[in-house]
Amino acid sequence: MSGNSYQRLNLYAGKDAHQDILEHGLTPERVGLLIGASGGPKWLVLSRLDQYLSEHFFSRAEQSVELIGTSIGAWRMACYARKDPLKAFRDFEALYTHQRYSTPIPPQEITAFVQRVLGELFTGANAHEIVANPHRHLHVVAVRTRNWLNGRSRLAQGLGLGLAASG
Repeated sequence: MSGNSYQRLNLYAGKDAHQDILEHGLTPERVGLLIGASGGPKWLVLSRLDQYLSEHFFSRAEQSVELIGTSIGAWRMACYARKDPLKAFRDFEALYTHQRYSTPIPPQEITAFVQRVLGELFTGANAHEIVANPHRHLHVVAVRTRNWLNGRSRLAQGLGLGLAASG
């Protein structure tokens, strides 16, 4: 590289999608669905991609985009639905990277952190931006636990998870 720095992104697509991208290109207007998966720590890598996409890619698109997410992916998709997604991602990254816990981690500290994130990023006017966004429609996927998994007993949760895994 002679003074120019660039980033490379590998895109993996099925045969039909690959052919479609070759014929029509990959432009923001062609994206109608964005899915964010769970798995907290991997978001640290995706954060910068989200920031880049929100500033340089999706900022040019005015069509509706369905945003579907689970766990940390739902929080990411909520950032995309904000009026200023780049700022939302930067604020979220700052909160996320500065979380600290005691050892061993008491569940109350995790609950307090989640409430802090919700309180700073996704309530009040920020929540209104998300639900009122005419072009970005947030869908959050959640799982309701029942029986042994729906309690505070570590023994019952362990047995419930073991039964679920063996099923």
